[in-house]
Amino acid sequence: MISLGLVIILMLIVLWNSWQFYNILGRRSPTILDLGNRESVVILSDLHLKESLNEHPELLVALSRIDPSTIIIAGDLFENEHRKVDEDSLKKMLYTTLKSILWSKEIVYLVSSSSHDPIPSTDKICLEIAGTRIIVLRGALLHFRSNNVNFYTFHGDFLCRNGAYAGLLNLLASVLFKRELFLEELGKKFLGLERKAWLIMGHTHIAGLDTYRRIINCGCWKSYWRAKATGTLVHVYRGTPKLLSVSYKESKL
Repeated sequence: MISLGLVIILMLIVLWNSWQFYNILGRRSPTILDLGNRESVVILSDLHLKESLNEHPELLVALSRIDPSTIIIAGDLFENEHRKVDEDSLKKMLYTTLKSILWSKEIVYLVSSSSHDPIPSTDKICLEIAGTRIIVLRGALLHFRSNNVNFYTFHGDFLCRNGAYAGLLNLLASVLFKRELFLEELGKKFLGLERKAWLIMGHTHIAGLDTYRRIINCGCWKSYWRAKATGTLVHVYRGTPKLLSVSYKESKL
């Protein structure tokens, strides 16, 4: 006979996974925001900042060299700011954090809904700070085109809420089945994206780019017990994405 303890453990596992994959199991779709055509876009995620981008001077140098028309921050910009904020508080927070890159014409900030990032009062907030247009989105899938190629990006917690669990799933799929970027591949299928479109996300802290399946993970900028910082970003230029390492002297731009 199956013991009561085992039944409870199995129930907890089912409940845990049901909560983690709530959107997939419920077949919920994120709101899609179309950004339009862009020639040069940088996407980075999982910075986990204490206060400001000045914590990563090498990243500031890289962004200045690339000089993209749009910078997309795909979630987990902050480490410990997961609380409700009004628009004025959010504006002050973003000025302090992003003031080193306010030379950019446009910044899109896709907040993580599960942890780390502030919780805005609405799903879309448009700000102007020091002449820079900043769009803050919650629960959205961002779409843009570059040289007639479609790109979609979000944080990734829409697929699996907990980042550590998402990273563990990708690691297990890589070790057991030699399948890299498993969650990204699952996400592209779940969202019903066309094969030629690219899906770019963060969340797992495991950087990677697969040109055949057209999926990318931006990597992360802080080391945790589960993964070391990769110091990477994605640069899309005229329809071609590249995963660039700009930190820790592992490689140079």
